[in-house]
Amino acid sequence: MTTRFRLLLFTLITLFALYFGFFYFEPRDAVLTYKSVAYWSMALTLGLFIHQCYRAYWPARQRLWAYVCSHAGVAALIVTVVGTLFMYRAEPIGFKTVMDEHLMASTAKSLHESRTASVPRRMVQIQNADVTSHFFVDKRPVLQPFLVSVLHDLTGFRTYNSIYLNLLLSPLILLLLFVIGERMGGIFTGIMASLMFATLPLLSFMAAGGGMEPVNLLWIVLTWLLGTLALARPDAERVGAFALSGVILAQARYESVLFILPVGLMILYCWWKSRRVVLPWSVLICPFLLLPYVWLYHIFQHSEAMWQLADVDGATSAFGTQYIVDNLGRALGFFLDTTNGVPNSLLLSVVGILCVLLFSVKVLLRWREFNGLTPWVQAFSFMLIGFAALLLLLVSYAWHFDSPIIVRLSLPLHIPMAVAGAYCLFSLVKSRYAHRVFALIFGVYVAMYAFPVTSNREYSLRNLAAAEFELAEDFLEEYEGKPAMFIAENSTFFYIFDRHSLNIILANKRKQAIKNYLALPNSLPLLYMQRLVYNPATDEFEYSSKTWLDEEFVLEPYWEKQLNEVRKLRFMRVVDVEGYEVEEFEADNVDAFMQHWAKQIP
Repeated sequence: MTTRFRLLLFTLITLFALYFGFFYFEPRDAVLTYKSVAYWSMALTLGLFIHQCYRAYWPARQRLWAYVCSHAGVAALIVTVVGTLFMYRAEPIGFKTVMDEHLMASTAKSLHESRTASVPRRMVQIQNADVTSHFFVDKRPVLQPFLVSVLHDLTGFRTYNSIYLNLLLSPLILLLLFVIGERMGGIFTGIMASLMFATLPLLSFMAAGGGMEPVNLLWIVLTWLLGTLALARPDAERVGAFALSGVILAQARYESVLFILPVGLMILYCWWKSRRVVLPWSVLICPFLLLPYVWLYHIFQHSEAMWQLADVDGATSAFGTQYIVDNLGRALGFFLDTTNGVPNSLLLSVVGILCVLLFSVKVLLRWREFNGLTPWVQAFSFMLIGFAALLLLLVSYAWHFDSPIIVRLSLPLHIPMAVAGAYCLFSLVKSRYAHRVFALIFGVYVAMYAFPVTSNREYSLRNLAAAEFELAEDFLEEYEGKPAMFIAENSTFFYIFDRHSLNIILANKRKQAIKNYLALPNSLPLLYMQRLVYNPATDEFEYSSKTWLDEEFVLEPYWEKQLNEVRKLRFMRVVDVEGYEVEEFEADNVDAFMQHWAKQIP
């Protein structure tokens, strides 16, 4: 196949993918298509990626083993172990960003059980079989839920498998950061890049949770590494593996699709560098493999509420230049904050920001000599374009950059800070005396700041939503073995704990069925979860969620526990529904009765 034909074919495939991605389907149909194909698309993409990596790097296994056995390999192992121990020494494992992580865990459960990317609003039991219904598609990309579903397939379903996956993968982030730093500037550069990132409190906080941030970080540094290896030897196998890693990274987080830009630029540079166009089959099909991401994006057109703009005062659009000035100030405030309540690293921010700027200026001033730089420096230069695009996107976002919910999105921005800081201070600076001074400063910083901040965990203890659901987990453990059906705004929480559950909106629509169900023999208790906040104006604890049961439901207290001075969690039992009469029914046999029973389940 000639080069011209491959270029023409790639152009046609790209146009075809753009048409089917953006124009062929109505938004609702695109989302439903995504629901059905997401699992198989991700399985295919990861399978092709693993195959391509095998083709590209299995012949170099002896060199890889030699690296593992070298001083650098031993240092990588030690640094990874030390950094991992620091990350998890004080941060307890558990769901951190509650709704996000519960929804992704629910998607993973559906991928495991039915191979569909969907979340049920209702789970009931009929003759000992769990039955789910009223599905919706979550807006979050599918890479992390897919990997969790694979873990479910291998080990059986466990509620905390998303957390266990992050515990398994997070050390690999530190390992790959060491390799990138060591290849750029030597062992000490690798050590400092990995350890500076490991001592970031925000990393510890997210790595001990069940969110998609660790998977996203891992795929960023893996794509960076594969891009460097492709620049070093731009053959078909390496370029193909790199391109597929970029496709997978695009489906790790919404924003990570921006890294398609540096991936594409690096592939173009590989062509220019080798004076030939390298277009293997793995690159040709990349536009097709990105279709699920585009179809999922239509969910924001189908339901604009997915942008959650109602939660942001004064927001009229999700992104806009009007947010940039304010968010830039908030970003600097976050990076340079010196209080314990913010999970930043002042040392990493100061050193990292200055060194990223220094590195960028140095590369720009030497752009004529760019071809003579090492592939590791070249790859870092290209990746900085992706990180800059990510920063621009975040400061253009309607949500405040320093919001406790949003700051986790800044995690990838700390990666170039760590690498640039280590490279500039331990490679560009040649003085051994300066190296020792900075190593001493870093040691003092860890002892005087990083240890106490991560031990106090003030930034984590302020996560009240997570604390409320920890109380809900305490309730489930306390009442283990006692069957019940739970009505809650966040019904997915109970779904991932394999408890029968019903969304509040659905409960309000099924009042007659609930009335009939309560009159049936052996009906399960209906327990309504309430998150309460004290209102000093009324001297009462008031319901704080966005949706609530209608007034027709008659409730009685069942369980209550205080979270702090102004918050508590309560479970109320539904005992009646006023204004509705029980519908009479007579059954001649058990089968007829069970059909009636099933219809009355809330």
